[in-house]
Amino acid sequence: MQRTKTGSDVNGRKLAETAGLAHGTVGDILTGETKRVRCSTAAALCDAIGVELLVLCTPVLRLAGIRQKALTS
Repeated sequence: MQRTKTGSDVNGRKLAETAGLAHGTVGDILTGETKRVRCSTAAALCDAIGVELLVLCTPVLRLAGIRQKALTS
């Protein structure tokens, strides 16, 4: 993630500061170390970069329904 919706540069530490999160938490998300993110964390990141939640991620419940349909088709 190099730019926010406004086009300004952002790094992990600045993103964490803006979102009110620990920089380690944001770093783990950006590197893929963290596989699941709390809704409140995702919402804080979205607010910080100026995008809607569904731009950042797809809810697990939606994926579960799609997977189930694919398995039963």
